Amino acid sequence: MTIQLDLENSANWQSFYTQSYNVQTTAYGYYPIPKTVLPVLASTPVLHVSTSSSDVGRNWNTGGWLTPLFDNAIALARHNSFWLPLNGSRLVVLAGDYASTYQLQFSTPQWMRSITLTIFEYTGAIGDTTDAQLTAIQAQLEQIQSLISL
Repeated sequence: MTIQLDLENSANWQSFYTQSYNVQTTAYGYYPIPKTVLPVLASTPVLHVSTSSSDVGRNWNTGGWLTPLFDNAIALARHNSFWLPLNGSRLVVLAGDYASTYQLQFSTPQWMRSITLTIFEYTGAIGDTTDAQLTAIQAQLEQIQSLISL
C-alpha cells in the first residue's frame, strides 16, 4: 500500500495531546515515571510526536516509546512500539488496517525525571494509490498475455 499525505500543510494537523510527566520524589529517592495509557482516543493512522526535557544527561537520546493499543473485543492488542527521540520529534505512521479509534501508551526510560509529550494528529486527506497500481499491473499483464498468444 502506498499512501499519499500532505504533511507540510499546517491546516492538516490538529493538536491532539500535550502532557508533562514528572517523577514522584520520596525521602529515599524517586519513583520512575510509570507507563501511561493516554486518556484520549486517536482516530488517524498518522501522528507527529515530540518530546522535550531540560533535565537530561549528556548522552541521553531516548525520550520514550509510544505504543498503539487496539481493542480487539477480547483484550487490548499491542502494536509495535515507536521509539521517540529526546528533545526531538518523529512521524508515527500505522501500517495496515487499524481500528477506527485506538489508545496510546507512553513510557520513558527509568532515569528520566521530567518530560513533556506533545502529539499532533494528521487530519488531512489520506490518498491510497494501491488501486491505481493494481490497475496498471493488470493492464501490463494483459499486454504480456496478448504478446504471448501471438
